[in-house]
Amino acid sequence: MSIRRDSRKVGVRGCRPRLEGLETRELLATRVTELNGVLTIQGDNKANQVTVYDGEDVPGGYSPSRIQVVYDGGKTYTPSGPINSINVNLLGGNDTFNYYLGDTQPSPYGLPDSMRTLRVSMGDGNDKAYSQISGFGYGDGTSPSSLGPGRWDLRFDLGNGNDQFKLDEYASLLGTSANNTVNANDVYILVNGGAGNDNMVANFAAATVTNSYYDVVMRGGAGNDSMTMQSYGLVNMANSTVNFDRYGDAGNNSLLGQVEYQLSSNTMFGHVLDSGSGNGKVKATFKGQSRA
Repeated sequence: MSIRRDSRKVGVRGCRPRLEGLETRELLATRVTELNGVLTIQGDNKANQVTVYDGEDVPGGYSPSRIQVVYDGGKTYTPSGPINSINVNLLGGNDTFNYYLGDTQPSPYGLPDSMRTLRVSMGDGNDKAYSQISGFGYGDGTSPSSLGPGRWDLRFDLGNGNDQFKLDEYASLLGTSANNTVNANDVYILVNGGAGNDNMVANFAAATVTNSYYDVVMRGGAGNDSMTMQSYGLVNMANSTVNFDRYGDAGNNSLLGQVEYQLSSNTMFGHVLDSGSGNGKVKATFKGQSRA
């Protein structure tokens, strides 16, 4: 018996090709390198996100640098040797940079090196920079976290754009004095706003500044900037030189916040409130008392 194939053609229903849009993904290319004690972090012209933990024990145990960099959505870098300077250049894009100086709990390895130079260039774009100084605890777990004696020079250039900067300073700054010899603590923090309408805030905890040089300086640059310095309780200063300065530069700038302080022996406390060349407003106040 033969089977005859039906000669009728089976029609194929027309199908029009369709293109589906894929989710746009931005490939970030942050580079982290180290050479001769200098850690360099280089961004690109995209929205880089970088966090530096300075002084924390890194996962897995002891690191000579006590530094870890987290970038590009979770990548990590731990320097292999001691680091004296950190240079950050994030170029264009709306970047985010965080810098944490201190530890969250006393370290079994003792305190890290007591010197750091930090240079941060955020580049063009509407950037956000944050710095937290929590200091280092001691092995007994009861002493307050502190910084010093040593030298920390931290400078932030926000670049062009409407940028944000915030500093939270929780640590006591402690130099030492013994046998008529002072081992001073030196902390210098500078923030340059650049062109754009920037917002800069510095918060100071109720802490102690002893045998220290301590400077916090804000410069607005071009644009209508807001610069706030404020304390949460008394900042106690003794045997120290302290300066909290704000310069509006060009634009209609606002200087805000209240700092409360207490001065004891051999202390010089100065502050500059310069709203700049525009129609600025100064609502910043300093409320102090002296103690013998």
